[in-house]
Amino acid sequence: MFVLICGSGKVGVHLVRGLIADGYEVAIIERDEDIGRTVADHFPDVCVFSGDATESSVLKRAGIERADVIVAAAGEDKDNYTICKIARRKFNVPRCVARVNEPALHELFRAEGVGAIINVTAMAAQAIESAVNS
Repeated sequence: MFVLICGSGKVGVHLVRGLIADGYEVAIIERDEDIGRTVADHFPDVCVFSGDATESSVLKRAGIERADVIVAAAGEDKDNYTICKIARRKFNVPRCVARVNEPALHELFRAEGVGAIINVTAMAAQAIESAVNS
């Protein structure tokens, strides 16, 4: 299964590590060339593409047409929304997963066909609350 990850910040890097361990083929699009080189050095089996993942041409160069899953893990909700919108509407990617910082945007992402919406802040708060209650 081929997973295309857009954004290789802390979340993206941890995700890559786990997906590789699970046997997935992974490619990354990273806007910052220096970060992209660092990620490529740490994960030699992963193709890292430099560019803006909100642009169709960059997504196409990274192999979106054969992606089974796209993960929009950029830091900005508007970028993740655009990535998912292009992936679903233009390239018919079967599954989209998006990192969303603002809970009020969940319905907007759902309306675009995003199958999994991950709010990192809410997840951290839930984990902390669970630890406090334990």
